[in-house]
Amino acid sequence: MVDQERKNVALLAINQASSCLMTRFGSQLLVDTKPGGSLVSDVDRAVNDIIVGIIGSCFPDDGILSEESPAKLSRSGYRWIVDPLDGSRNYSIGSHDFGVGIAIEYNERIELGICSFPMYSELICAERGKGAVSSNRLGKLNVSDAKKLLGGIFYPDSNFRRVAEESLGDIKALVEAGCSIRINGCSHLAMTQVASGRALIAVSHSAKLWDLAPVVIAVEEAGGKVTNRRGQPWNLGDDIIVATNGIVHDEVIKLVNR
Repeated sequence: MVDQERKNVALLAINQASSCLMTRFGSQLLVDTKPGGSLVSDVDRAVNDIIVGIIGSCFPDDGILSEESPAKLSRSGYRWIVDPLDGSRNYSIGSHDFGVGIAIEYNERIELGICSFPMYSELICAERGKGAVSSNRLGKLNVSDAKKLLGGIFYPDSNFRRVAEESLGDIKALVEAGCSIRINGCSHLAMTQVASGRALIAVSHSAKLWDLAPVVIAVEEAGGKVTNRRGQPWNLGDDIIVATNGIVHDEVIKLVNR
């Protein structure tokens, strides 16, 4: 479990990060391209500095894994996993589909995940064994209770540059099964759509741990199921995941592997 002090610090860090993103939204960015083609800007780095600085000052013995800074090893058993700006390309063009995510891992298990979507004024928080909640809804989040794929919303992996064949195969299989497709270029937003019951399925073939850790726990705590492509329980080393409401999971696994 995560103690209340760490949870409070996570909320403080993500709220300050969100404020920075809102303040800089629509401004001129200094943008670089990483190996592989993804974007990084001065805002990514500024938000990263805010989050990592707060964590480091409050819990100097905790480890930190962030997309935008070198990893720091843990001496406490706790590790913070940070994505300072998920959807950097969206943010750079003025799209509202971006977010910031923080997860806390203890002894190789994710115990807390928080995602903020500033342009939608939504913060989603999931804590192991306590459910998932959204600032925009009363009560706990619940996945869809749909028993069939027909009419369900499916979010495929949007990184077509790296996994075009896999993503197009998933789209073909699930569209033929009756699903509708949505693509937003923000893995946190896609996965939390499953947690909130708005979407039925989300699949990722190319995600990093910081893309997944804050949101996998949200899907699970909302009653959904997250596995690797073979249907085995997701672990911290998996970069290919399938998230569903749980009810249709076995059928989805068969379709994406055919």
